Amino acid sequence: MKMTVGSKDFAECMKKIQLAVSVVKDKKGAMEAFIMLMVTKTQKVEEGYIGIAVAYDGKKQLFSMFLASELEMEEDKKEVYVSGKRLCDISAAMDNGKDIPMTLEVGKNCLIKKGGSQVQLPLGEKPVILFPSDEWYVHSSVDSREFADLLSYASKFYSPGAEGCTGDVCLGFDLKNHKIHMSSTDTHKLGFHSMNAALTAGKKLKKPNGEDAQLPPTMRRAGEILTMQVDGD
Repeated sequence: MKMTVGSKDFAECMKKIQLAVSVVKDKKGAMEAFIMLMVTKTQKVEEGYIGIAVAYDGKKQLFSMFLASELEMEEDKKEVYVSGKRLCDISAAMDNGKDIPMTLEVGKNCLIKKGGSQVQLPLGEKPVILFPSDEWYVHSSVDSREFADLLSYASKFYSPGAEGCTGDVCLGFDLKNHKIHMSSTDTHKLGFHSMNAALTAGKKLKKPNGEDAQLPPTMRRAGEILTMQVDGD
């Protein structure tokens, strides 16, 4: 497979998923996690072919799209698994602010070329990817700016907890009044904020026989309000 991307746009794509790119340690020492790059010939727009980059560190999974102006491959769909941290670092290093063409050639490894520079990256095993499905407890659609404000106000007194522990925040989904509530506490002060949202109960909230579904330990339901604890960080 060979594809041509804009160096600036591709670097931006890598920045968006970098928070979910991990470096894990095993008995052999530090080992980089791999990310997935996926392109399909059928996903074509006027500017080129749509590709998707995915990173997952076990807690956060981030998707980002990029465009390939040129694409050469025999298959209709191709997934490649590239050393994540190095791909992010190299993409950033090759970005000079101008969207100059950069090529990625994938064979036994991944060869990145731009101008007179080229770098070789190893390919690896398929990472764990959690693909979206229609099995949700609740579907929500929110305004991005209002949601950012919700996080800002409601996490005002957020505390991550003691060393080695994780602090949670509480999210409440009011299915009747179509609101999302969020609260956090440092055990002395409480932060709370609400916002309007489009909410729809998902299939997992009801069993086939109409009975209430069994919820995970981090969730509670009281009437039309579903609350859940989420990793605050």
